[in-house]
Amino acid sequence: MLNNTGSVVAVAPSNSERHELLDHPAMVSAARSCVFIKEVGRSMGFPARTIGTAQLLIHRTYIYRSAPTVASSDLAIACLFVAAKMEETIKRLRDILAYSYVNSLPDGARIDVQSVPTAVTDKMRPNVLAGE
Repeated sequence: MLNNTGSVVAVAPSNSERHELLDHPAMVSAARSCVFIKEVGRSMGFPARTIGTAQLLIHRTYIYRSAPTVASSDLAIACLFVAAKMEETIKRLRDILAYSYVNSLPDGARIDVQSVPTAVTDKMRPNVLAGE
């Protein structure tokens, strides 16, 4: 839009336009998954580039497959695992599963990542690999 002097002025979208996309269930799930990816990625010491790549992958997944058959947390873990491979900051899947399990616990129930039982990560593994 042009103002009186002939220069271009940015026009903010109306509230209904701006929130219509943000309220879409797929975008809400993608936003929650991005927060989860950021928390797990930071706790594991991933660089920002790997975390950003995982967030990009989760958004692309929700754009092209609006109703994924895998749970959103498993899909987020799979995206972080794939992003780690893509950015060559490779971590074992068991480590990513253990950190994600610890981060998903309530705040009062924090445990050490090394003490997560193998049975817990083995139970999570097939769903994450299905999302990969």
